[in-house]
Amino acid sequence: MGRTANIAIVPVAAVLVFMMFQVPREEPFFFRGGYVVVAALMAIAAIAGRRADRAAARWLIGTVVWSVVALAVFAPSLAVVTLGLPNDHYHAFLDPLVIALVGVGIARLADGLLVGRAGETSAAGETRAAGMAPGAAGEATGGTTRPAPAAYLPRAVAIGVTGLLVAVCVTAWPPAVSPDGGWQAAQGAAAHIESSSAGTPYALVGIPDFKSVDSVRFPLSLLGADPPGPEALDGADPPTRVTIVCDPLFADVVGAACGGPAETAWLRGRGLDLPLLGVAEEGSRRIVSSYGTP
Repeated sequence: MGRTANIAIVPVAAVLVFMMFQVPREEPFFFRGGYVVVAALMAIAAIAGRRADRAAARWLIGTVVWSVVALAVFAPSLAVVTLGLPNDHYHAFLDPLVIALVGVGIARLADGLLVGRAGETSAAGETRAAGMAPGAAGEATGGTTRPAPAAYLPRAVAIGVTGLLVAVCVTAWPPAVSPDGGWQAAQGAAAHIESSSAGTPYALVGIPDFKSVDSVRFPLSLLGADPPGPEALDGADPPTRVTIVCDPLFADVVGAACGGPAETAWLRGRGLDLPLLGVAEEGSRRIVSSYGTP
């Protein structure tokens, strides 16, 4: 595999690394294996190749290390991952650096790590360029030299490492449908809210207060409904019903569980004592409760 062909591995590695580090994993041991492989490839990029190439790789590694330390000191919250919630990717500016280092590391593996340290291609490198590994004498056939099987070992290793990264990346793909049911669940929740209201005006409330109810308000708008928010309950003519959308993920923050306790506490905090008309679980992150007069 010549140098030009090996460079083609770089964009492949770029996609693999980018995909690998975008999704938090629940299998830390398996995922940490990916970090080990990436770190090893970065080290190979720093110690193999021509002098200028090694120097560039070391500068990139230094930038990555310095940035990781800086982010850990000035933005430690980025290291905290809460399953079910998005995580800020302020570290994304480092992705091109890691991508370049991993791509170079894989290319060096495919080259057999044979480029001379003094900046000149070694005799072994010339043998490799001819399709043979160092120490692996070719087989003469009809006046031509056929590379020995050992000559293909570096390429096999590079392909194997790339395949390993592919396996890690595939397991990191998000599911085709969101665990909370996605858009179909939101549409179902909106349809349930509208059908249960039976044309009676209602206020749409979300628990916790800092989370908007747009996940159901948008599909409600597609159904032609535009219910007011909790502020309508303080108006001169408040609606007689309250529909509360509660997210169970925040039960610890709210201090009560969805499906009754959290909703009752919210109503009492507003000075309301309304009977429960119905509760429906519309996905793992959405419990809809209706209160008011029948």
